[in-house]
Amino acid sequence: TYYLPSGENYYVKTLDPMLCMGYIEKQKQLHIGKSFIALKKVDYLYNLNTGNFVDYALVSRWICTDVKIFTMKEHCYEAPYFVFKDNAGTEIALTMKYGASFIAPNSHTENYADDIFVDEKKYIADQQAKQQQELIEQQIKALAAQQAIEAEQTRINALIKKYGKNFGTKVANGEAAIGMTKNMCRDAWGEPIRIRETKVAKGTT
Repeated sequence: TYYLPSGENYYVKTLDPMLCMGYIEKQKQLHIGKSFIALKKVDYLYNLNTGNFVDYALVSRWICTDVKIFTMKEHCYEAPYFVFKDNAGTEIALTMKYGASFIAPNSHTENYADDIFVDEKKYIADQQAKQQQELIEQQIKALAAQQAIEAEQTRINALIKKYGKNFGTKVANGEAAIGMTKNMCRDAWGEPIRIRETKVAKGTT
């Protein structure tokens, strides 16, 4: 519970935490002057100079210029905000949320942040790590594809060596032809589902 003056009376706020001014000063040291990247879109940010809502672009760059305590007149209490400015001079404010914030700085608030704005250095590091991981995955896929090609060529060469170029190539392509032996047909088509034999004068087919 903490108390804030409201006229001649005192307003009692029981649900929100106490605000430590030392914490605000620490946030100023951590964030003022740093660059942040907008990674999420929200529709409740407004221009501090005009009062109009701001439609900002994703991955836009913002500089933290201040950490302020704003008086919320309609609710009769005060709340801390990060103030940001872009290259066009647009100023917005993002609120801290119960001791954490809507930004993801390199501080103890990071685990609780909603990551609307992310520290530019962290963003660049994350992007580089993502690109490196994608490169590794591409290399793994390329290696697997090359190994598959080599394995298939090894199989074809073995069948050609075993049955000769004509039948060996047909077997490798999964083809059956007159003149093939049982083993050739098995290697070409796999084991038969059923076998039906017909006895004739010259033998069994």
